[in-house]
Amino acid sequence: MPRSPHTKTLQSSGASQTSEGPQTPGLVASVKLVEWTDFGVAFHGETIVPPFSGALERGQKIAVLGANGAGKSSWLKALLGMLDSNGIKKHETQKVQWHIPRSQISYVPQALDFDFHIPLTVREFLEISQIKSILTFPWPWIRKPNPHEDLGSDCSILCPLSEDLLNSPLSELSRGQIQAVILNRAYLEKPSCVLLDEPLTGLDRERRAKVIQNIFSLTESLFMVAHDSDWKTFGFTHVLPLTSETVPKIHSLADFLRSENSLALSRDQS
Repeated sequence: MPRSPHTKTLQSSGASQTSEGPQTPGLVASVKLVEWTDFGVAFHGETIVPPFSGALERGQKIAVLGANGAGKSSWLKALLGMLDSNGIKKHETQKVQWHIPRSQISYVPQALDFDFHIPLTVREFLEISQIKSILTFPWPWIRKPNPHEDLGSDCSILCPLSEDLLNSPLSELSRGQIQAVILNRAYLEKPSCVLLDEPLTGLDRERRAKVIQNIFSLTESLFMVAHDSDWKTFGFTHVLPLTSETVPKIHSLADFLRSENSLALSRDQS
């Protein structure tokens, strides 16, 4: 793929990355991709996620866990600076500091705010889905595609999309097919950090296994909201349990599983 004269190649942890435009020297190479200080989410004055401090470091894959209503989706959106209306309080932006350019970040929402009855084929959607004037996204995490770039095999980078599916109208897709398209779209530009909110929703068992395998092999660093009972086998390195009752903290997977097992043992013995 041809690169613009402003595109740089960055080396970090043995991986090659590109970033658009001028960068602060040493910024992208930081071990921490994003860090936050006393950062949380509140709704109409009621705390949903208590403020806490933490960071996502390069190479970490963090499972975001919690019961329904624990604020998992809201916290991801707030981390991206997307929550500033609908009664949800966005804490001061200076409390979240990203150390990589937006072009290296992808986000897969739990539900895409898009009218899939618009007269577009899957291929057309993938080609223009990052143009603000077409989509109803109010988000800053949108990149314009190269109009001269052929999607090629990249459109099936995460899960296969047949030629027939690529030429099908969006309105004819099943829920699982829509999810497959959304997931592939997030990986078209090979992001170095991905935030996924229950990405397996709507996928059948066979496709789910393949998608998880590809997500964890293709993604250097990620946050992923996981509700699946077998999440422990996915390949996470860390866990972030969210609850309004305690101040959240990121744990290594091993430490979290040890504490989880010890709690289960205590309950069994009581």
